[in-house]
Parts: sequence; structure tokens; C-alpha cells
Amino acid sequence: MMLMLMALVGMTACDKEENPVKNPEDYKGHKMLVNGRTWNYVFLYKEGETIDTVYSSITIEGPVEFDGKQCYKVVPTSIEEPQVFFYEEGSKVYIYDMDYGDFEHGYPFVWKEAFDFDLKVGERGVTAVDTISVNGEYYRRLTLGHDIWVEGIGSREYGIVTSWGFVPGSFRDAWVISVYDGDKCIFTAEDFTKPSITQEVRNESF
Repeated sequence: MMLMLMALVGMTACDKEENPVKNPEDYKGHKMLVNGRTWNYVFLYKEGETIDTVYSSITIEGPVEFDGKQCYKVVPTSIEEPQVFFYEEGSKVYIYDMDYGDFEHGYPFVWKEAFDFDLKVGERGVTAVDTISVNGEYYRRLTLGHDIWVEGIGSREYGIVTSWGFVPGSFRDAWVISVYDGDKCIFTAEDFTKPSITQEVRNESF
């Protein structure tokens, strides 16, 4: 499966209106699957000794009914290929993807956990859990080795996509540069590494 790559001219950052920080007592978590939410990426592609920089984007659409669930989808490059579906349940996000470990049955498609934003330190490679404030909103942040997850935003390297099997070509590096809800920028690459605030917020049911 591949995702549509769309050139983004100059889409390397965004201007956000800084709103007053909300009361942490009101924190209820952040949904990741929002219709129209767009992740903008930069890829460093390698062809021989040449490395090209390519900007691309991934946009979520939905909700749609799929496999008996209210899901969100990403449209692939070809209508002949299956669409990529996600659904969200509390702090977890699931993706409908190939089971690469089931060779016997031809790598069938199954629901797989893509993110769990309520993991604790010591679980599945999580080395730190803290809270950041971005544009007046509190976000729970998880550090996993060289990567960072932010609740509602996803991975610093992958955004919402947890496998670069979705992306065509061979590349050396990739990362998220900004996240938009429609025309509104809500998160940038720099926000992943913002200083932690002292108040810890916990994820609750949406």
C-alpha cells in the first residue's frame, strides 16, 4: 500500500495563535482521528549518492463505516489498492494492516494497535512520560528510545503512519513538520521537544 504524496511548497512550519493555557483540571485527552486533520512530512530520499528532499502530506477522512466500526481512512495512490483504515478507542489507535507474521495465511489484514498513549514508563520501550503545553492545550508526551509520541498527534517520525511500507521509494530519514486541522495549524516539529511543564495530566475516557 502507498499513500498519495502531494508536494507542499514551503510547508516547513506554521504560525499558531497562542491561547491562554487551560486549566489542567479540565484536561480530557486528545483524539487523534479528526476529519480533515493533516500531517505534513519531509522525506530525505536517496538515489545512489544523491539525496533529495521531498515534502508530502497525509489527510484523514471520516468517519466511515468499515468492518462494523466507525473508522477514519487515508486514501491511497490507486483506487485498485485497499484504503487504510483507523479507529480510536480511548487512548488507543488501531490500524487495519497486514499481519506480516502470518505467512501461512498469506499475510491477512487484521486490526493492529498503532498507538497507546496511556503507556507507563517501562512498558514497551517507554523511557519517560511527561506533559507539554502547546497553543494553550496540554498534551501527554511519551519518549520511546529515539522517537517521541504525543497524544492526539502521534509519532515525531511517523505521525499517524506506523510503517513506512505505506510510502513509496527508498529514503534515509523522515519526520513530521506540522499538523493541521483544516486550515489551522495545531502542532509543529519543534513542539515535540518543548520543555516539560510541572503538572502531570492523565488521559481519561473521551
